[in-house]
Amino acid sequence: MSTRAQIGIRGYNVYLYKNRDGYPSAVIPVLQKTVRRYCEERGPRDYDFLLANILRSFERSMEEERKEIQEKSIVKDNFRNPDLMSFGIGTELLPGINYYYEVNLRDEVIEVYENNSFEIVDFSISEMDKIKDYEIGVHVK
Repeated sequence: MSTRAQIGIRGYNVYLYKNRDGYPSAVIPVLQKTVRRYCEERGPRDYDFLLANILRSFERSMEEERKEIQEKSIVKDNFRNPDLMSFGIGTELLPGINYYYEVNLRDEVIEVYENNSFEIVDFSISEMDKIKDYEIGVHVK
C-alpha cells in the first residue's frame, strides 16, 4: 500500500499530493533542500513558484530512482515510464493521507503531521497528530 502525503505552505491553500514514499525519511530531505535553495535565491515569497519547485524536486528524485532500477535490470512495468498518478495539486486536504507536511516559512520549520484515522470524511489538520518539526536551515525572514 502506498504511503500518501500532502505538502502545503502555511498561508497558502494549495496542496501538493504525493501518492507514494510519503514517509518523513523520503520527504524531509527533498523539502529541506528545495525550500532552503528557493528561499536563498528568491526569498520567502511567490508560494505558487515554491510549490511548483517542490513538485519538480520530487519528480526529479523519482526519475533518479527509476533510472537506478532500470540500470539494475530489476525493472517492474510500473517503473518503465513515469506514473501519471504519482502527484497531484488540489485546494483541500484529502482524507486517507498518511502524512501532511506544512512548510512554515515564518518559523523556519517544516511541521510533520501523521494521520492515524482514515475514517474522516470532513478532514482537517486538527484531526492529525503533530509528530515533529524539522529546521529549514536558512533564515528566510
